[in-house]
Amino acid sequence: RRPGLGDQLARNRRRVKPMRSRPMHFPKAPAALLALVVLAGCASLLPQSPTIVQASHSGGAVRLLQGDTLVVALDANPGSGYRWQVRPIDGSLLQQIGPADLLPADVAPGTVGAANDTVYRFRAAGTGTATLELAYLRPLETTAPQRTVHYDVTVIARPGEYAQAWAKTR
Repeated sequence: RRPGLGDQLARNRRRVKPMRSRPMHFPKAPAALLALVVLAGCASLLPQSPTIVQASHSGGAVRLLQGDTLVVALDANPGSGYRWQVRPIDGSLLQQIGPADLLPADVAPGTVGAANDTVYRFRAAGTGTATLELAYLRPLETTAPQRTVHYDVTVIARPGEYAQAWAKTR
């Protein structure tokens, strides 16, 4: 009998080893770097958690990105007649968000004259540097404040905003 096409295919199958699939290997360092760059770019677009400062941080530098929120939490005792007042600030750099909030301290029920925290919120509206100053005084008195706190605030543009502003001028 003469070998047919089926016999040739059968013989060829015996000689040829089946190919095994090999996993593709990618260099790990460039892939990790690419993932890091993509995530960092996305993270700059997300809303940031607020920056919180207290009286103990007075005199310190605060750095914000444009659009961020600055929270100033100061201890106060409203029963004494003293309250915190914000000194005039550059509204193009920092804008106060609403009135101050009084947050009661954790004290036993019925305690009178307990200290509270006065909380101010500010939005970083523009870019630049300014000093945020708050004074602890009695509003109707003309004497010097009992205490003052100040923070040197620097607001910078979010990454990519310079490029977007430049592109709008073209």
